[in-house]
Amino acid sequence: MLPVRTTLVVAWATVFWVGRSEALVRAALAPSTKAGGVGGRTGTNHIFRYPQHCAAVAPSSSTWSRRSALTPGRAAPRRGGLESSSARVSVLSMSGGGTDGGPAGAQDKRNASSPKEGVSKGGVEGDSKVKVPWVSWVSLAMLLLVYISNQWTRSLVYYVQNFDVATTEATAKEFMNVGLGFDETQYGLLASFSFTLLFSTCSLIAGRAVDVVSRKTATVASCLVWSAMAAGTSIANGFPTVFGLRVLQGSAQAFTTPAAYTMISDLFPASVRGTANSIYSSGVYLGGALASLSLLLNGAIGWRDSHLVVAAVGVAVAVLSALLIQEPTREFPTAGEPGAGAGDNTAAKSGDKGGGGAGEESEERESFQEALGIVFKSNTVRLVFLATAFRFCAGFGIGVWCAPFFRGRFPSNSSEYAVLNAFVVAGGGLLSSFLGGVISDKYSVEDPRVRAWVPMAGCILAIPCWIGVVTGTNFYVSLAFLLAEYIAAECWFGGTVTILQEGLPPNVRGVGQGVFSTLSAFGTLAPPLMGYLIQQGGFELQDVLLYTVAAFYAISALFFFFVGESVLADHKRDGKLKEA
Repeated sequence: MLPVRTTLVVAWATVFWVGRSEALVRAALAPSTKAGGVGGRTGTNHIFRYPQHCAAVAPSSSTWSRRSALTPGRAAPRRGGLESSSARVSVLSMSGGGTDGGPAGAQDKRNASSPKEGVSKGGVEGDSKVKVPWVSWVSLAMLLLVYISNQWTRSLVYYVQNFDVATTEATAKEFMNVGLGFDETQYGLLASFSFTLLFSTCSLIAGRAVDVVSRKTATVASCLVWSAMAAGTSIANGFPTVFGLRVLQGSAQAFTTPAAYTMISDLFPASVRGTANSIYSSGVYLGGALASLSLLLNGAIGWRDSHLVVAAVGVAVAVLSALLIQEPTREFPTAGEPGAGAGDNTAAKSGDKGGGGAGEESEERESFQEALGIVFKSNTVRLVFLATAFRFCAGFGIGVWCAPFFRGRFPSNSSEYAVLNAFVVAGGGLLSSFLGGVISDKYSVEDPRVRAWVPMAGCILAIPCWIGVVTGTNFYVSLAFLLAEYIAAECWFGGTVTILQEGLPPNVRGVGQGVFSTLSAFGTLAPPLMGYLIQQGGFELQDVLLYTVAAFYAISALFFFFVGESVLADHKRDGKLKEA
């Protein structure tokens, strides 16, 4: 108990100090500024503008504009200099402002006289090249570390079980199911259902919360809570205790992705947003790889101390995140974007006068029910949710049962599996995720359906690869097919999340991301169903994995096809396509 308590006390004290010193840290990281005239222009690097300046210069015809809306009740800075803690540096509007801080009007005229600029022939209106500030990449790196900790903590339970060993003092130390005495059905509940019990509900709450509160605070606090739950697991004395801690862990981790993805949508322009989303989603594979390597850690120090190690890493990541994440100013709809209201056309014009801009005067916060209504109004978003639900079923089925399958089918290769599977998950997942985001960003300019075609193709190609995994009679052949399956299948996240972000008004993207995360609850029904079919239905694990995972992939691919057609219809309706 002493190490756990000490860790939590030190974490609390550190984060308290970080919160008190946050303004000083931000001042050290922020670019230097000079006092400006009306609108608070900076006199330095042209990448940055104060929020009210961006509102003043952002043209209503801009494809992507960082017109900011400050949190209600917070005043915008009137002069140059460092902003208050609620207002962050913003990326320069892509079509507003000269490259050396000159007037925006000349650039606007150039844009107006060149309507083809930023649009490919026969393609989609897109972003011009824009330099993303380094603070955005630093924040993305920290969000990635948080997500790695999230997935490592979440997936560790998959690798500390073994149902094919006798009960001894040594196996009780090494394997959780032996030490606490539970069976395959209970494991299926522990690995998926217990986590989802509050995760699904809290994802909706988290989605709404990150639309109205500090996303950085939500990220740091949730990381500390799930680390505390991991530390508590190390001293658990029975299945009910571990189950309860797993439930609380799921409720904390529900806040991670809604906060991160909405920050990413504000930190990066649409032209690179798919790539940024893919980089962030690679945390699934890096965290999963660390969990796989934990088989070696588990064999050396036992499952209890392994959980303590993971908890300590989570606390360290939370502290670093509190220091280095720079929460961006929230992006609200501009004219021509989804959700733009009547007041949006004048918001840009009034930025110099009111100081608060659209955020205080024009933008009223919707109720939770209204926000959900906006989210589900879009046919594209509804189809994304359906495709995602079945894709989660395939992913969770593989994630929960792949390690027990390999351990049972190839018992003499357990140590090799720990290392090689880490390479498969990290290498194959990272490569697929990154390439999926880059391809969807590059070719969606020509055809917006590409963002949906990439995950559709990934699901289709994954089916024969997965068949090779479960039917292979050689350990290395099965593992080679597993690598191919990861490379094929894991390209889906970046483009899918970008479709979701672009299909919703920025002020309800948190709720949309919360619904997206909640769909993992549907996915986590697959592992206990598989466990039931194995234990009560008398089916072999090999047959259950073969048919269920392949079916989930096929259904998801079908819905992703419909997503692509809906995206194309949206672009035609909104006039975003340019005829050849």
